[in-house]
Amino acid sequence: NELVNAFAGPLGILVPPEGGEPELGNSLLVPVTGTDVSRSGAEVAMALARAAGAGVSAIYVSSMQRHSPNGRARRNEEAVLKDIAELGRRYGVAPKTQIERHNLAEAPILKEAMKRHDLIVMGVNRRPGEALFFGNTAAALMSRWKGAIFFVAS
Repeated sequence: NELVNAFAGPLGILVPPEGGEPELGNSLLVPVTGTDVSRSGAEVAMALARAAGAGVSAIYVSSMQRHSPNGRARRNEEAVLKDIAELGRRYGVAPKTQIERHNLAEAPILKEAMKRHDLIVMGVNRRPGEALFFGNTAAALMSRWKGAIFFVAS
């Protein structure tokens, strides 16, 4: 907490895998939401993937409550993933993209991560308070995912 609170700029925090040393691995998972901080996380993931020759999967988790009958929400989700795919192309990476519907964002993220990914790269915002907190989804991933997570905070 002291180190992070003393630093005013952007930062990255690597949470190592349970019982091991962090390794970049062959496949990165990046949850995206369309926010600037999410896009920053995706950009870091693309840069890491390019440097390591790893694959990237981008996952957009849409709340089941936000489902609109006219398809507007779906078009917005697809636009976010199209932007991430374009970002990947600029880095020479071809990310796989997918949309999942769930009321708890961490559930499909964890399910996808456990399939084949070595590292989750996630853009987050620091939340106010004495303890370092990046939000409920980040906290849930950190407590349930046994692999490495790289948080990119603005």
